[in-house]
Amino acid sequence: MNASTLAMGNAAAAKEADAEAEHGTFDSVSTASAARADAMPARASLARIVLDRFRPHGLGVKDPLYRPVLLSKVVAAVCAFAITVIAAISTQTEFVGWSPEQVTNGAMVLGGEVLLAWASLATLLLRRYMLGRVLLMLFVVAVMVTVSVGLGSNTGVDLIGTVCLIATPFLIFAWKERVAIVLATTLAVAAAFGLKEWQLNFAPLVEVSEREMTLNRYAAFFISIAIAAFIAFLHHSAEAAKDALAAEQERSENLLLNILPPAIADRLKAGPSVIADAHEEVTILFADLVGFTTFSSSRTPEEVVRVLNKIFSAFDELAFRLGVEKIKTIGDGYMAVSGLPVPRPDHAKAAAKMALGMLRLMEDVRRLEGVEIGIRIGLHTGRVVAGVIGRRKFTYDLWGDAVNTASRMESSGAPNRVNVSEATYQILQERFRFTPRGLVAVKGKGEMACYFLDGRKES
Repeated sequence: MNASTLAMGNAAAAKEADAEAEHGTFDSVSTASAARADAMPARASLARIVLDRFRPHGLGVKDPLYRPVLLSKVVAAVCAFAITVIAAISTQTEFVGWSPEQVTNGAMVLGGEVLLAWASLATLLLRRYMLGRVLLMLFVVAVMVTVSVGLGSNTGVDLIGTVCLIATPFLIFAWKERVAIVLATTLAVAAAFGLKEWQLNFAPLVEVSEREMTLNRYAAFFISIAIAAFIAFLHHSAEAAKDALAAEQERSENLLLNILPPAIADRLKAGPSVIADAHEEVTILFADLVGFTTFSSSRTPEEVVRVLNKIFSAFDELAFRLGVEKIKTIGDGYMAVSGLPVPRPDHAKAAAKMALGMLRLMEDVRRLEGVEIGIRIGLHTGRVVAGVIGRRKFTYDLWGDAVNTASRMESSGAPNRVNVSEATYQILQERFRFTPRGLVAVKGKGEMACYFLDGRKES
């Protein structure tokens, strides 16, 4: 099979997978994506492999480690290539005035630096990020010491080398890796102090005049200031990016907590897994606004949304204060539950207080807004399954017969009353006042004993 036939076959597979996705097959999204990836031209493979190797895997772009690791990979690659070229050229160069022993020692030093550079690059590409950056730090120390000792202090290179040595740890390690920064900086400082001793034992390769030495010193001084300013700028940028990342993470955290309960959000962030829990006894609350359809037909869209937002925001605040978990709103309906995701023994009591509080809030809305909107509330206690569904838009929801029964309690109730099932009544009858309704025909359930919740008993 030739390349054009293969490309046509991959393209056809991509189209077929896309068509399957439109029909809603369970794994259509992943199938379509894989087929489209296979249908890409083969000439892009090499570039993709190179980019894929240099991108820090497992790290997000906003991760504090992303930039140091990426910088380390690039620097290690450039250094490995450059030092190898220098080593190759050096083998063909005649060192005038060098003894055979000096040439041998120089070759050994250069060979060691080549090995360090390539070892650093290899470990970084193999995603051993910490080891790779440690090897890169050792390589920088070796090169700076070699160059500074070889050229001598008269050239001013030792001053630049000292600044570079001390600056390197802050470039290749993230600020949160404080232990690594301290150890690498200690190594750099020790190497910088050792430069003076080594320079006394080795004759420099370059001899300069007094005037050239002064100029070199001034040049090295200003270059060192520029390097220090550059490092300070990088750290300022890193701290600004860190603050921006923290603010964005806090914003994302708040958005997630607006969708999911804190305990569920923590489990979701811990890793991709199915979140589903069975709760043996919780109390579910359903509420529906009575007369809202008539109200919305005679008002502007802005007025409708304003009033509805005011009502549901007040319900949300009430639920938060009572420790009741809001599940969702559907149109002008409101659903909440007490007793999950963290179980609590007084779940029915909290749900009852929530229902009575909602009645009082609606009285305030009718008085302040001048609207005739009522509310019908239903409570039922029973077993449910709770979990998170969805991939792009998460939803925390409940399932089970108890959910359906609570919904029927609401629909079979009365405006501005709280209709309660027998199961919830049995838990609350000692602390709350009820009006028995007898047997009530409940859609899909037959006749059920129901009660109107009137309020709390006087203590």
